[in-house]
Amino acid sequence: MTLVTISDFPDYIDASGGQATGAFATVVKPDSAAAKAGFKEGDTIIRVDTKEVRNLRGLNRQLRRASEETVTVTVFRGYEEYEFSLTK
Repeated sequence: MTLVTISDFPDYIDASGGQATGAFATVVKPDSAAAKAGFKEGDTIIRVDTKEVRNLRGLNRQLRRASEETVTVTVFRGYEEYEFSLTK
């Protein structure tokens, strides 16, 4: 079962409110861990801890490289940045 669907940022939309790079959350299931952490559809993941995320491949790479079990993920939503703690 897919709880969150993440993709490269689509070229044809600007739903994130001005952010043009990152990994784009296209689907967040209502009862998923991501939703409970605060993620919403349309969020653009721009950082894992202090490392910039430019696309889906970068997100996967940063999550694999993170040394801690819990990481801080920064998302861009509506011209503002939000931070969430996620456990790998």
